[in-house]
Amino acid sequence: MLHELVHISINQGGVCDLYELGQRHPAEHQIEIFCNRVAGAILIPKKELLAEKLVMERPSGPTVWSDEDISLLAHRYWVSQDVLVRRLLICGLVTKEFYIEKRAQFRAKKIPSDKGFAPPAQMAISVSGNAFVRLVLDNYYRAFCKTPLRISVCNVDRAFLGQF
Repeated sequence: MLHELVHISINQGGVCDLYELGQRHPAEHQIEIFCNRVAGAILIPKKELLAEKLVMERPSGPTVWSDEDISLLAHRYWVSQDVLVRRLLICGLVTKEFYIEKRAQFRAKKIPSDKGFAPPAQMAISVSGNAFVRLVLDNYYRAFCKTPLRISVCNVDRAFLGQF
């Protein structure tokens, strides 16, 4: 949610993620990086992160982190594991390769199986929260967010929009 507020504060629309990573115009990609960095710095201040016992006990420089340690810190800061590992990367505590590997791992966990328990609309609300999903859908229906395939910020296919 902070990421989206940064978009609003710099007057650059951001609720809609129309492109997959790598398909954006370079300027849009730079805006996304900026918004990610600002949100990460607010949620996980560098000074506080570096003062964490788990960080201070490690050798200096990039190291490999266990899933357990990542989960513990992510929980402590109330962020996703992906956000935590990105912040570790920005603070020089993991390598880019480690971040890419972990990001792929986290995304693989998010892929819904066809044997899921809840319909897509319910999953979007449970993952992103009612207020955020409402914000995205309001913008979609007002035509601020025109996406031919999906509203990826909530990970919802367009085909399921009628369920909201």
